Amino acid sequence: MSKSLNKAQYEREIEKLEAKALKYESKADTLIDNASHLDSTTDTGKERSSMLNSQALEISKKANDTREKIKMLKRQYEERMKGLPLLKIEHVTKVFAPGTVNEKVALEDINLTVNQGDVICIIGSNGSGKSTLFNMISGTFPVTSGTITLAGLDITKQPEYKRAYDIGRVFQDPTKGTSANMSIEDNMMLASKKGMRGVKFSLNKTTRERFKRLLTPIHLEERLKDNVGLLSGGQRQALTLLMTTLSKPHLMLLDEHTAALDPGNAQTVMDLTKEYIERDSLTAMMVTHNMQFAIDYGNRLIMMDKGHIILDISGEEKKNLTVQTLVARFKEIAKTEFTSDEGLLTE
Repeated sequence: MSKSLNKAQYEREIEKLEAKALKYESKADTLIDNASHLDSTTDTGKERSSMLNSQALEISKKANDTREKIKMLKRQYEERMKGLPLLKIEHVTKVFAPGTVNEKVALEDINLTVNQGDVICIIGSNGSGKSTLFNMISGTFPVTSGTITLAGLDITKQPEYKRAYDIGRVFQDPTKGTSANMSIEDNMMLASKKGMRGVKFSLNKTTRERFKRLLTPIHLEERLKDNVGLLSGGQRQALTLLMTTLSKPHLMLLDEHTAALDPGNAQTVMDLTKEYIERDSLTAMMVTHNMQFAIDYGNRLIMMDKGHIILDISGEEKKNLTVQTLVARFKEIAKTEFTSDEGLLTE
């Protein structure tokens, strides 16, 4: 199998092989069961039983071979990922309307390495380049120069819809991540099959029970058939966040995903964010204007200003930060006074 497959393609191939193995195993079990019910005291019964058991043995071998292929595919993927940074941004610059009177340099020579398991909070004033950085990573806009590598693959020229197989994004607007006129269960089914072509929908009892379990923490387990448009903003954003995790993306981009919520719902969504990231061992980047969230969550904090990364803090240094010291660091590096220090960078 080609080593250029993305995560969703690997998972799709594994899903197909899993289904094939289960089919073989089920058929072998049926043959063995049928053989056990034959009359072994007669020659005909013995002969028929022996034939069924032989067939079961052959089919079981096919099942085992398929299971070995699954193991090999998983090993291949793990080997490809071993030692690689999850995301590598090298010398990325983005210029809007170049060569015109409206030319705007939104990002300039950005270099950033994101390792597997990183949870990076990104802060900065309006116009610092935070959203543009996410748009470059997700493929919303092409880079002007530089390269972006995800899981060892150069995705610089890859279109947004292909990157969406491996990159999940939650926006500030709670209405952007779900379909209002579809039920909760239909939204979740689509999200769980993201990146899978030729999807066959099977909203069976097992699937619904799984969705109910996942929805219990956000108190929507009894509303599977309700249209998403009936939910509040906080409920909808919590659902969007959950749906983003269903396909186990390589990277989650959280683009001010609590900014449109009241403080109570914002805290709920942040708690869920932490829970889902830890549960699924996800790698995430989160843009926020809430400096306290940026300090409290994640293992790294990045500060941007005028299209540059001016600060990258991790470990004990990050743990010991306060809002006041962070504002002071900004002033020291950017040599700029805020009109309202904490108001500019907090919600």
